[in-house]
Amino acid sequence: MKAAGPTVAWRELDEALAAHPARFLGFGSVRLGRPSAETAAAVAHDVIARGLHGIGELTPPPDQAALVEPVLQAACDYAGLPVVVHGYAPTTAADVRTLAGLAARYPCTPVS
Repeated sequence: MKAAGPTVAWRELDEALAAHPARFLGFGSVRLGRPSAETAAAVAHDVIARGLHGIGELTPPPDQAALVEPVLQAACDYAGLPVVVHGYAPTTAADVRTLAGLAARYPCTPVS
């Protein structure tokens, strides 16, 4: 059986949000590791244009939390679009320091 692709997941998210608009706020995923311009375009297309309320849940690999930076940059352009980052197993001390530094560098973007 073939795994469901992102289009199926987006459709399911859209259907759930439409069915329960007072109950759920949608967050869109953005692939890590893209150049800043591609990340900004993905945020504009996959999050903002779809009427979603934030970005997440991002899961950078261990010791690669810096991959989140282009997402935080792009989110900052949209009046504090929140970003949810989920630690990978293991989340290293370096990752925590990197994420703390990035959160301080982009105070316009709430990071959770």
